[in-house]
Amino acid sequence: QLKASGDLDAAMDLLNDILEQDPTNMDAIEKLSLWATELTQPSVSENFSHTESTFDTSPSVAATPASMDPFASSNPFAAPTSNPFVDESTSSSPMVVASSDAYTTLFEQLIQQHRAAYSYQLVGLYNESAKLLEQGVGLTSSILLAKQLIAQEKYRQAVGTIQDALDAADSNDPFLILGLWELARAYSYQQRVRSTIRTLDEIQDLDSTFKSTEIQIWREALDLID
Repeated sequence: QLKASGDLDAAMDLLNDILEQDPTNMDAIEKLSLWATELTQPSVSENFSHTESTFDTSPSVAATPASMDPFASSNPFAAPTSNPFVDESTSSSPMVVASSDAYTTLFEQLIQQHRAAYSYQLVGLYNESAKLLEQGVGLTSSILLAKQLIAQEKYRQAVGTIQDALDAADSNDPFLILGLWELARAYSYQQRVRSTIRTLDEIQDLDSTFKSTEIQIWREALDLID
């Protein structure tokens, strides 16, 4: 009723109160995640109006509305580098890459396994997310937890979390490459150049096509701090 009346902030406060009493209330989690994006996402009409006033709308150059990805402006795991689960094959620019179906699907499987924890992460409820992920067993929960710790700039803890999980993982685990990617990110933010390079080598040994353009740029960037 509060949301229907236009008082979205009050409605979200009420959902937070509910989650304090029942952290596993999925209905409240999903509503909170959805409504949180409404606070940061402009309307379709606003986006379209902006593009009309900014770009040439002649027949030869048509204006394009802004992206409507609900998490485009509020993803708590956005790193200074581009999305780690993307591929350069369809990119029009060497610095902007398109999604790789194989690894995008793999990551979607990962978040489906930990749907509740991921929902908490999307709205910045990191303590609740960590409680669920720390109860998990296996590489996937550690990958998601490491991503969160990196977003919180807890790089040393992220390294320990993902390294332990990788040591225990089967060499044929399909999620191994995603775990190594998070390990490389954590090393890199600590400016541990040799450890980062060693981990990138492991990634390319597993799959030389995985994020090849970004890894090349990453290696060049490491020369700046070596």
